[in-house]
Amino acid sequence: MSFLGDRETLIRVGERLRGVRLQRNQTQAAVAKLAGISIPTYQKLEAGDGTVALGVFARVLAIFRFADRLGDVIPVPEPPVDFKALIKPARLRARGKNSGRKT
Repeated sequence: MSFLGDRETLIRVGERLRGVRLQRNQTQAAVAKLAGISIPTYQKLEAGDGTVALGVFARVLAIFRFADRLGDVIPVPEPPVDFKALIKPARLRARGKNSGRKT
């Protein structure tokens, strides 16, 4: 679990988004237009507002060429453990040479 709460995490992401946009010398209006969203919706993303849909966030990340990183947020699950396979059946004793057979 993160030591940051949801709100703090979204604010941090919004600040990074703003920093990338400014570094690339793009306006909020230009990015919003490319994403097909309103300027206020884009401003909500930069403000860390959690009401913006994930699909909108993904479109904005694609504009900045970060969409592939969105999949890295959640690690690939490990295959489930097959507990039955881990439990070995009791070993049966093999009959020896003189195990009661008459010759």
